[in-house]
Amino acid sequence: MDLLENASTNPFHTFDPIDGKLTEVLIHALEASVGGDDEQLLKLFNDDKRLQERLARESVETLAQRSDIPWDDATVLWMIARQTEDDGTPAWLDKGMARDKLGRFPWADGSPLTYLLEFMIVDEDTEIKDLLLKLNLGLCESNIGHDRYENGFGGLSLMGWLNEEEVESMGRRLLHTSWGVSSVEPFDGGVRTIIKHLTVLLKSARAKSTGILLRRHS
Repeated sequence: MDLLENASTNPFHTFDPIDGKLTEVLIHALEASVGGDDEQLLKLFNDDKRLQERLARESVETLAQRSDIPWDDATVLWMIARQTEDDGTPAWLDKGMARDKLGRFPWADGSPLTYLLEFMIVDEDTEIKDLLLKLNLGLCESNIGHDRYENGFGGLSLMGWLNEEEVESMGRRLLHTSWGVSSVEPFDGGVRTIIKHLTVLLKSARAKSTGILLRRHS
């Protein structure tokens, strides 16, 4: 599909490996802190030496309240929940074709998942679309009522995520559920191409036992 090769105007999207269970707990803690309750956030970090060490590497030595972490919510979530290599650099699910093919889709907002949600037909298994929607927009204002994860420092934009169990479920359902393609699909083979490369990323996440985070790069 040359159209995927030539797209240049839409934002680039990456699918990053995350600790899905930690992400879920951290989101709840950050939401509570906005409401004035730092207890969940403090307990999360005080009970986990690994997280304390991660903060210490970023010069956060003590934590008595949310304001002691000098990052917005998007940055906290990204810095704490992302999976890293042994040298501390961000890990990748795929460094080759799948990442490039899904990175910038020349339709709507540039997310291949937006295209998939619009033009993939699933008659019996609605959970596939529920999972796709969570991965595509689960951290967006349209879903959670605020844009704190979409508009982080330096243009950091976290769009949605899946935990480890949801990654397993989506991978299995894409492989074993009958799905079709809308007759009005604008790009011939678009749905099939997206599913092909998304399946590669899901397989990588399952092999690494990680969740997945969709991140947008403006």
